[in-house]
Amino acid sequence: MEAEEWKAVVHMYRVHDMWEDAYRVAKNHGGAGGQKQVAYLWARSLGGEAAVKLLNKFGLLEYAIESAANKFSFDFAFDLARLSCKEKIPEIHLKHAIYLEDEARFPEAEVEFIKAGKPKEAVFMYVHNKDWANAQRVAESHDPESVSEVLVGQAKLCFEQKDFQKAEAFLLRAQRPELAVKFYKDADMWSDAMRICKEYLPSKLSILQEEYERVTSKKGGRGVEGLLEQAKEWEQSGEYSRAVDCYLKVKDDPNVTLMEKCWMKVEVRLNIFSAATSGLNTAQILVHVV
Repeated sequence: MEAEEWKAVVHMYRVHDMWEDAYRVAKNHGGAGGQKQVAYLWARSLGGEAAVKLLNKFGLLEYAIESAANKFSFDFAFDLARLSCKEKIPEIHLKHAIYLEDEARFPEAEVEFIKAGKPKEAVFMYVHNKDWANAQRVAESHDPESVSEVLVGQAKLCFEQKDFQKAEAFLLRAQRPELAVKFYKDADMWSDAMRICKEYLPSKLSILQEEYERVTSKKGGRGVEGLLEQAKEWEQSGEYSRAVDCYLKVKDDPNVTLMEKCWMKVEVRLNIFSAATSGLNTAQILVHVV
């Protein structure tokens, strides 16, 4: 003690199983932290009901359970909880599950997540590892609401791999058309975004159309090529009135052939869809162009 090595004294007493002396030294010289640590180690050396009795005496039972779980001494944590604090058991299972997941022991982690009442975490674990079969199995058996999350996870992977058709199918099965719209937007596939929006989210179509207009304007895509591309997008999404408006904006006098093609597209669309589009007749078109 004159050398200020109180930890060495505690160790000496611990080695000789003289826990009362070890605790006395820690309490007098090691502060609250040292005192708690020695009490925890003392309880571990006893185990069972003796450990619970000792920890209750010092008012450190919950501290010991938490410390055991944080130190990955799960057997000791479970022993203490089962004897005295059963309400702590799910929390210990959860910490054990997280530890097992970090160790890549996924089947064991799954069991612990389920015992902790957290099956969704097991689903997310498998989704994170792209283990779709196990993710689907756990979701269907223990947390049906998570089935959609599994489908969304698969869809994200398919989008990354540019397998858009498959990704879209997953999202529609998950009843998440808004995500399909978002993914198509992010991939700059506006016609597909509008197609999904028109079919599954018609109330949001006008907002999406306005957003597309803003995006193309910011990109400076109002030249001839930009207008043609946008007109094609509108046609593919069934927005023929907007497509007609774009074709009528094409002005490229040297390229008469291109302008004629645009006018022909306009007239064809007006003849077929006159009842549902802008209602312009051929004369109005020519006036507009001139």
